[in-house]
Amino acid sequence: MKIVSYKRSGVIGYGFLVDDCVVDIGQCSRQVPQDINSFICWAASEPGSLQALLERSKTVNRWQRQEVELLPCVPRPGKIICLGANYKADAHSRGSIAYENP
Repeated sequence: MKIVSYKRSGVIGYGFLVDDCVVDIGQCSRQVPQDINSFICWAASEPGSLQALLERSKTVNRWQRQEVELLPCVPRPGKIICLGANYKADAHSRGSIAYENP
């Protein structure tokens, strides 16, 4: 399960991507926020909410992945944080193998 933003028939929404199908979270509960940014904050403050919505998603309409256009998951991030590391040096310092494609 992944949380995705999508566009279908010109309408932007968000939902779950499960088994190559998209489920609109709004179909699972009328109490969820209208936009994905607010939803992420809401879900973080409501323990068990994601699991409950995922269970309800099994009983509502789904669209095949190819019926929707996936959008950036968080369309307006509050901030972007990037971390960098010297992968090979870090792996070597831990006694691990530095794979060519980490």
